[in-house]
Amino acid sequence: MNDKPELAWTMYISSDHSMIAFKILSFIAHEFYRMGFYYFAFKSFLHLEKFSPSIENGNAKIASATGVFLKLASGKDNDYEKLQDVINGLADSVSSTYQSEEVLKMIKTFMKWGKEKGYNFTDNIY
Repeated sequence: MNDKPELAWTMYISSDHSMIAFKILSFIAHEFYRMGFYYFAFKSFLHLEKFSPSIENGNAKIASATGVFLKLASGKDNDYEKLQDVINGLADSVSSTYQSEEVLKMIKTFMKWGKEKGYNFTDNIY
């Protein structure tokens, strides 16, 4: 709640008890999304989806990825490496998601936008 999501993410990463880590991850995923920290929300929901595959976690992952993109496109963030991480995360999970066609379209859109802005994002699915 102190506008330092990277500290909460570090706490999750350093947690060595799996049940506690899962609860921390679930909490920070939802709170990060609510607070507009979409990059860390994306990373959290990506991990949650691996632990607990569900439509809710998949939808939240996709919504968070969209939030990362919109922040960059609107100029509210300028860390394009975050979008590269999102593209990689989406590409890695595309075969396990029920919305694979939509995810592929998102990846293409993100990459096309990046190319238009002079950034060449890479992926591992084409």
